[in-house]
Amino acid sequence: MEEEGFKVVDKRRFTPEGEPSEIKGEETQDSYAETKGAEKHEEPADTGKEPSEALPPPDFTTLVVSLGASALMCLGDTPNPDSEKHEKNLKLARHTIDIIEMLGEKTKGNLTSAESNVIRDLLNDLKMRYVRVTG
Repeated sequence: MEEEGFKVVDKRRFTPEGEPSEIKGEETQDSYAETKGAEKHEEPADTGKEPSEALPPPDFTTLVVSLGASALMCLGDTPNPDSEKHEKNLKLARHTIDIIEMLGEKTKGNLTSAESNVIRDLLNDLKMRYVRVTG
């Protein structure tokens, strides 16, 4: 199967050498992958850690679960990945829980039943943990 491409129109007035461009609006056919490969990317700094597994695709559930993991760390339930210590930041934990709750309210009626269940269950769990820690 051939990749779908898109049209790239070069509207730069100067060449990479700084000379005025003679060709105005040159069109080329390029694929997303080729364009991404042509961009200059800095290599990530070597942290000395093993490369992590492939990340899941970005979706609503991943966003909510990521926020939940942040709240768990702020509640001291999971270690901070930088210090490996269980640290509490209850103000930030409450704020993160409120963000998840706001997302649930703002997206109500637009979520699948699985996404709604994830938000509901996560909020119930986080709120109970918050009460245990603060109560």
